[in-house]
Amino acid sequence: MSSSGGDVELPSVIEAAGEKARQKFLEFFLAQISSENTRKAYARATRQFFQWCEGRKLELGDVGPNAAALYVRSHGGADATVKQHLAALRKLYDWLVTEQVVQENPFSSVRGPKLVRKEGKTPALSSEEVQQLFSRVDEEDTVVALRDGALIGSMLYTFGRVGADMCPNFWTS
Repeated sequence: MSSSGGDVELPSVIEAAGEKARQKFLEFFLAQISSENTRKAYARATRQFFQWCEGRKLELGDVGPNAAALYVRSHGGADATVKQHLAALRKLYDWLVTEQVVQENPFSSVRGPKLVRKEGKTPALSSEEVQQLFSRVDEEDTVVALRDGALIGSMLYTFGRVGADMCPNFWTS
């Protein structure tokens, strides 16, 4: 990608919106987003959205809250992906409003899906793993080992109280 954006293929919706829209769109990606990973994720999100717009013959200024909500509802991705795409489009349109390319941010009032995690991703230790962990700490008879054992026990007891089904039976063994 060159600094002028000359070798970047812009969405046809942006191309059709004029020179100012092209420049501010490129500036958003080149100057406003410092993380390369975020830039790539936001580029995917905006590319997908503008392809959706092209399919419905929507121009940049035609996108209002209803079209934005319809896009989010019809996205079809996982909830986390939809939320990420919504964040990208909100940020892009905030920038385009600030730079006076469009009048309003159609995504500012659109609510994304609610992420609900029923189970955490961090696995709980089994009773055997806890006993193995403590047996390694007990091998040394130093102040550091006592401190480590107290910290580990304190953490395990606290986590066990948070998820009562995980509370191991090693305290009495």
